[in-house]
Amino acid sequence: TRGLNVKAILGFEGFYSASDDGRIFSHRKGAYLAPCKTPAGYEMVSLSAKGKLRHVSVHTLVMEAFVGRRGKGMHIDHINGVRDDNRLSNLRYATPKENIAYTVARGAHAHGSKNGQAKLTPQQVAEIFAAASSGKRYWGANEMAKRLGVTSCQIRRALHGRTYKAEGAAAIRRGS
Repeated sequence: TRGLNVKAILGFEGFYSASDDGRIFSHRKGAYLAPCKTPAGYEMVSLSAKGKLRHVSVHTLVMEAFVGRRGKGMHIDHINGVRDDNRLSNLRYATPKENIAYTVARGAHAHGSKNGQAKLTPQQVAEIFAAASSGKRYWGANEMAKRLGVTSCQIRRALHGRTYKAEGAAAIRRGS
């Protein structure tokens, strides 16, 4: 193919190759493999040769073929945040800290109520801010925690901006 760079897949030389456009080629079949998508959105393929079977992500194969094996503790970052875009130009090795920083910089890191493990809705955070801003020393944080099905610690964390920062800032702007 025009302008396509191809390299052998480590451990499966002569059987499979990775292209810099993010596809895996089977030399036995004479065709590109059709990857499966994981629930998280990553593409996976199954490789077999000489009695070895390996289920592996396409981004791992592309990076290993073109850059080398990943160092201990390193992640593979999809630069544009698209998990099934396995072009070499879209991949890089990153430490876990760098990988999260890149995700946050892209605006793709789920914070507050957008996090899949969130316990509070934006409306509940606004309710917490409204009750806390009543001016009373005791405003019922423990009772509110029980009613909302969370701990009083989670109420305090939201109120002090450790969690739900965006929702808390919105509640403050509204004067709740």
